[in-house]
Amino acid sequence: MFVNTIKRRGNRYCQQSDPHLVNSNPNTKARAVRYSNDQKIVSGIRFSDRLFSQAQDVGMQVIGHPFHAEMVKGTLCSQRFRRFIVQDIFYLEGCIKSFEIAQRRFSNQSDLFALLISDTEVELDVLKRFLCKLQIDKNCAETSNRACEKYISFLIEVAEKGGLVEIIGALWPCYSVFLEMYHAYTKDIDSLTSNHPYYELVKYYKELLVLPSVELMKEVTNSILIETQKEEKICLKQAFFRCFYLSLEHERQFFDAIYEVDKKVVNAPRTINSIISIRERLLAMPRGSWVFWDLDDTIWVSDLPLLRAVNNQLLEDYICTIESQYTNIRDLIWELYYCCDYRLVEDEVLTLFSDLKEKGIHLFALTKRETGYSMQNGVEGKLFRHDLTLMKLKKLGVSFSSIFSEGEIVLKKEENRNSSVLKAGAVFTSFFDKGPILRELLIKSREHGVLFPPEIAFFDNIDDNIHDVEAVFKVDDLHGIPLLAVHYKAAYYLPDNEFIDYQELDCRLRNLQEKLS
Repeated sequence: MFVNTIKRRGNRYCQQSDPHLVNSNPNTKARAVRYSNDQKIVSGIRFSDRLFSQAQDVGMQVIGHPFHAEMVKGTLCSQRFRRFIVQDIFYLEGCIKSFEIAQRRFSNQSDLFALLISDTEVELDVLKRFLCKLQIDKNCAETSNRACEKYISFLIEVAEKGGLVEIIGALWPCYSVFLEMYHAYTKDIDSLTSNHPYYELVKYYKELLVLPSVELMKEVTNSILIETQKEEKICLKQAFFRCFYLSLEHERQFFDAIYEVDKKVVNAPRTINSIISIRERLLAMPRGSWVFWDLDDTIWVSDLPLLRAVNNQLLEDYICTIESQYTNIRDLIWELYYCCDYRLVEDEVLTLFSDLKEKGIHLFALTKRETGYSMQNGVEGKLFRHDLTLMKLKKLGVSFSSIFSEGEIVLKKEENRNSSVLKAGAVFTSFFDKGPILRELLIKSREHGVLFPPEIAFFDNIDDNIHDVEAVFKVDDLHGIPLLAVHYKAAYYLPDNEFIDYQELDCRLRNLQEKLS
């Protein structure tokens, strides 16, 4: 997982991760997480502050775990609280081991790790008081669960092989979770009384807002960055975020295990506004996983802003205005979707696709686009709409995985409706619901000798499509495959969404009508 890639400068750090390597442990299954980013990055602030600000969207998702909200409100059931106390003690003991390892490796930063050890020992004392209060024998109560063990193993591995920035990145989720959680719940905490069942622990966590070790970690990160060149800063940032994301997933698994979250649909829908915020999460998926992407307003957008989802109401108003001028305006608009030009929502998707394929992760499109003949047959010959879509994807450099046999695979067929098919790694549902079609593809994989994926991810800009896919995972026994569901809204924030040229649209519609007449 870790290799030397940056030369040693003095004694600041002696090892740094290759930013292109990811978790090498195939047994580490990261849980589903979807993120939203509402915090802007302010130029001119310190590098570590900027790192933390960029990581905020991810940390906020963990903060939203029902465990934290219920503990602050005092409604957390005693069984879950008891389980948390025991597992958190195991976790903190593991943290101390990792700090001791890092302290031996980075002797010049002994003060930092001594402070972290001291802070952790104080928290351990608080938790052990609860053990006595609740009359729990930790050694007899239970052993550390799998999620806790995986989290500890990860931290120890980073401490043994990672650089300082990676170690801080791996620690940051735990600190950001509690710090930001108690920012969010300040009013609730300030109104607590001693009658609150978890009063002592909640009050203690609120005091973590001023932990000196947090500021010291920022200072150490800044001191490293001061001594690095621009290219090395990029490597350090990538290394920080890789460890941050992987650690965050362990953090979520830790609380999922305590809260006993449904293991098949791992999380409720989450939102991201950029694939950058979830890149490392995807690259950490097990080899052989499947990632499904919607097309319209997810991978690409039309060059005509009025045809984008964010402008649906404006398009409807426009159609009502010009309806009398065309005998088949809605058919023309629909055909315009297929013949207009497209551009990528985020150019980074091409690099991400390449990196995922290199990792052995399979990519598919999952779109409700149709498979019937295009209305432009007289212009471009006998052309299917899905073939026209594949041609436009190829023009943009987008390709999907071909792990099924060549040609088309019919997934669903009904009389008087276009069939749902898989072709060149793209699933065209022809307006059938996406969830059942995805399930049918998994069934078909047996017939074609394709292995079931260890994990599935699904990206879409429409919440209803996400709920539709999640419903299948909740109802059907899809071989225990975990689902990562992502509400991806980057297309809604493109700067040219408002640049609507009605004259250009009208001109294209008239030209299209002439071609089709």
